[in-house]
Amino acid sequence: MTDPYKKFAGYYDRLFEKFNKGLWGIGLSLYPPRQQMRVLDVGCGTGAHLSLYQKAGCEVFGIDMSPSMLQQARTRLGQPGNLCFANAAHPPLVNHSFDLILISFVLHEMPPRIRPDVVQEMVNLLKKDGRLMMIDYHPGPLKGVKGRYVKMLILLVELAAGWKHFCNHLNFLSNNGLAEIIARQDLSIEKAKIAGGGNLVVALVQHGRGTKQ
Repeated sequence: MTDPYKKFAGYYDRLFEKFNKGLWGIGLSLYPPRQQMRVLDVGCGTGAHLSLYQKAGCEVFGIDMSPSMLQQARTRLGQPGNLCFANAAHPPLVNHSFDLILISFVLHEMPPRIRPDVVQEMVNLLKKDGRLMMIDYHPGPLKGVKGRYVKMLILLVELAAGWKHFCNHLNFLSNNGLAEIIARQDLSIEKAKIAGGGNLVVALVQHGRGTKQ
């Protein structure tokens, strides 16, 4: 299996970490970390997101399908980072064992048929009172010049990732993004913050329905 991130894993953070940090900060404010909280990052990449939770005293875990990105994450997180090469649809982890599961800009790049399986596995891995922190693209509506500008940048980035990736991205947005995925599960949005002129969303998700949207 080829590793699509091999060529730029070493400078991935220089390209995207500044962009992501604002969204991660929103996530931290929506659900502040606690000492000894068990946190899993699905598609952990370089471990930059997980490192924020590690610094807060959490026990951190990550899975990814890119060996080169996992190597970057191991360098960043050190021995306390429990990282493994794994498919998000079949994670080799114990059910009901995580307080918080992160998934950032992963679902939109997956084929549509895989997304429900991945989210179901995340639900299985959560403790009963656990939360999902889901960050991804949002279908809008766009807000002003900023919304249109950010949209253009996103389209350029997604096109650069390859035609298959771009088509999955378009499918994700045309099917109402995270809202549709969440609606298909026994989940509800507890808190959410729209950013990037309507192009991005940070959603704190919990078990069950009927809570505040």
